[in-house]
Amino acid sequence: SFTANDVVVVYDRNSKVAGEVVVAVEKDSAMAPKKVDYAVLPSSDASSLAELARQRGLTEKEMKRLTKTHSASAVLPSGALIQNLELDPWPLLRELRYRTCLEYPKLDEWKEMEEKYFVPLRSMKGPWWKQPEALDLLAKQLDEVGFVIIDDFLPENMARAMKASNMKLYEESEMQEGATTGGSERVGIPHRGDVLKWIGYDGESEASRCVSAFVEHIEQSMLAIGDAASTVAPEVARAVSSVKWRSETMLTCYPGKKPRAIF
Repeated sequence: SFTANDVVVVYDRNSKVAGEVVVAVEKDSAMAPKKVDYAVLPSSDASSLAELARQRGLTEKEMKRLTKTHSASAVLPSGALIQNLELDPWPLLRELRYRTCLEYPKLDEWKEMEEKYFVPLRSMKGPWWKQPEALDLLAKQLDEVGFVIIDDFLPENMARAMKASNMKLYEESEMQEGATTGGSERVGIPHRGDVLKWIGYDGESEASRCVSAFVEHIEQSMLAIGDAASTVAPEVARAVSSVKWRSETMLTCYPGKKPRAIF
């Protein structure tokens, strides 16, 4: 059985490599500072898998992946899948470790946020976050809660251009392997699983033009929230106005041949 907050590990119980994933999860979770919310399901348990699919909206293709022989996967509460764990269980172990650091809001706190911020924001149409009422709400939420979520923030054409530019850099071998903090001195972890490239804003390349437009979009939203905050949340306005510097933009890809990525 599993709960709504559980990360569900689905594995082929007849496979040694898949079973080793479960063993790794159990050992790692036993050393966690607090309870780890996870459940384990054998891929042969058809009724439990059907209930998992119903609750988390899994597609037929995703279900076939979960029942693949000699494999182990994990299904997050959101319905997202972490696959190929039989090759490397570390992506799942990192996810579970991260979740031990989370503190879920109490039901009354969540309801208050829903009514105070999320319901009013969802009622707005078009580029909703540019509207004065939305900016006031976002500034207040930053002040009182410490974070905001801006759905549909990036225009689709800009998102597609960023992706295409990123893929071009990867396909033309312009990226280099990511290095862990500590470089070669980091014991047991020689490198991450991604490749990356830092892009500046003054070049003539397509990548430079894309990241310039992307960052300009971010800065415009910051300024708009800062202006709105000057009357409804002065502390937020001061924090936004203190941002004076930005780094280059890091573009990255996670090649399938190296599923591991350590940060």
